[in-house]
Amino acid sequence: MSWLWVALAWGAPTDAVQLCVTVRTRWADAELGDFWTDDSVPKPARGLHLSIEGAEGRRRSVVLSDDTGCAEVPLPTPPVRITAHSRITVQGVDAVASPDHRWREGVAIPVRAKAPPVTEAALTWTVDGVGDQALSLEIPSDQVWQALAATGFLLSRSDFHLNEPAPVPCCALKSGAQRRPDGTCSDRAAVLEPVRPPIVLFTGEAPGVRSCGRSGPHGQLAIQFPDGSSVDSHPAVHVSCRRKRILAHELGHVIAAMRVGARERRSKEAPVDGCVANFDGKRAPYTPGDSDHQRSRGNLSKEYTSEAMKEGWAEFVGIWAWNDPTERDCDYDTTSDAYDFDLDRTMDSVDGVARLSCLGWPDPAAPKRPAPGGWLGEAVDQGFGPGWGFDEKCHASRFEANRSTVFDVGTMFWSLAAHPQRPVPAADLLDAYVGACPDTWAPRDACKSPEELPAARLRDRLRRIRPAAAEAVDRIQRGALRCE
Repeated sequence: MSWLWVALAWGAPTDAVQLCVTVRTRWADAELGDFWTDDSVPKPARGLHLSIEGAEGRRRSVVLSDDTGCAEVPLPTPPVRITAHSRITVQGVDAVASPDHRWREGVAIPVRAKAPPVTEAALTWTVDGVGDQALSLEIPSDQVWQALAATGFLLSRSDFHLNEPAPVPCCALKSGAQRRPDGTCSDRAAVLEPVRPPIVLFTGEAPGVRSCGRSGPHGQLAIQFPDGSSVDSHPAVHVSCRRKRILAHELGHVIAAMRVGARERRSKEAPVDGCVANFDGKRAPYTPGDSDHQRSRGNLSKEYTSEAMKEGWAEFVGIWAWNDPTERDCDYDTTSDAYDFDLDRTMDSVDGVARLSCLGWPDPAAPKRPAPGGWLGEAVDQGFGPGWGFDEKCHASRFEANRSTVFDVGTMFWSLAAHPQRPVPAADLLDAYVGACPDTWAPRDACKSPEELPAARLRDRLRRIRPAAAEAVDRIQRGALRCE
């Protein structure tokens, strides 16, 4: 536990004071987007849990407001100890941050368990007195606190219906005959149940782990489902690097899994089809990441729609969290900055590839134009467009309707959230995504009926929310949906 001493001028006794807490941030990608772009400005500690104890030894708990990070609180007899706990409640959604990199114990607990074994951080101030009936406290920059504050900001923008029932009764994967082609269940006993908060954030450096952000099973804690099955996918995020977009991306994965009650089915093994490949830079000579069963993927690599949807939804949350949908610009960064555009087994260097536009064409320097059938569809037809120097080798597969890219799916969701006349709230978009029952959609081309394909299910759910929104799915795939 950390301690800070705050010596303030003593004023007249008062029934309550305005107590505000802020967090200092230090993001490597602070300039990204429209929100939280200035690290010199402390951020509100939205929904932060505090405990306050006076000289008489009585302790009371306080939760700061969702919007300002402040609260009207009566202060006891000084000296007063105020302790911040690394736990928040924003719009009724709980989240807890830990300086660890994993669970303290590798145990299985039911999804309804309220207190997973997490070591929380704490910071204590000792206050001698309060002047002007106001008290402002600041938490120094540290990953555990800035990750918690960023999560609070995201949840203040949308609660993603995390405390509501699932929009449709999705079947568990092993439900068998009870499952309909659209993924819904005819037997209540086989229906997945949403995973309730808290969301857990691990922020410690994991020994031997090179990735910046991960989510789901890395807490080594199993979720037990009503049908007796279990998966190691508790709502946990591990982000040790100071990148706000990656934190939001990983939260996107966890939020979706919580609403469904399971992770999405997906496959990373789509053939390259002569199209751009994410690069495996760890081996020499450089080879496309999708070769030799490496199953690598990037924002622009051609994938089964199941993989593009899973990562594309999370990419959308990373975009949406830090960009203002009312403004007519949107760029975001990507860790997938190495691509073999002409498949000549050498890494191509293209200006701007690490910074992508959200507005329909990936190169921020190129004209902003929506691409019918998605960016990949236009790439197949015409090459990769201005500034990419693509040798036209990219061709369509037999089942092009079940191919897309992470970029296409992420920007498709953004186009709906940022629609100038009728924007779709992020929580409604998640309802559509979750309503597609991604735990049972077809991960590859093989399926029993076209209704099992991810694009068909998502189009149907969007149509129920807003008929015109279903047309946006045409941006992520081309051709008639069919199964092998």
